[in-house]
Amino acid sequence: MVAGLFGAAPVASAAPTESVSVSVALSDSVPFACQNISGGTWCYGTESAGSGQKKCYSHYLHPTKRHSATAILGSRQNKKTANRGQWAKAEVIGSSRDTCNAYYNSDA
Repeated sequence: MVAGLFGAAPVASAAPTESVSVSVALSDSVPFACQNISGGTWCYGTESAGSGQKKCYSHYLHPTKRHSATAILGSRQNKKTANRGQWAKAEVIGSSRDTCNAYYNSDA
């Protein structure tokens, strides 16, 4: 359950493209978490990248559609798109004070 990782329900929104965002608290280190969603598998989280930095990541796999994953940390952003059956792996490193926002899109 995603909410259990954050201590409170994550901020989420669904658009016609089934894009969902989860916001991670400013200083939290959230271990790799995965869930089955929109017909695929979405994994996301943060981890320490040393010296006051952290890594924000979003990985998404869909077996039948072209799809994408996006990771945003402060002003840094990385978006990866993949064909069906391949992982879209977006990762970004930035300040440990910034909020990690992870997104997936099941129909890119």
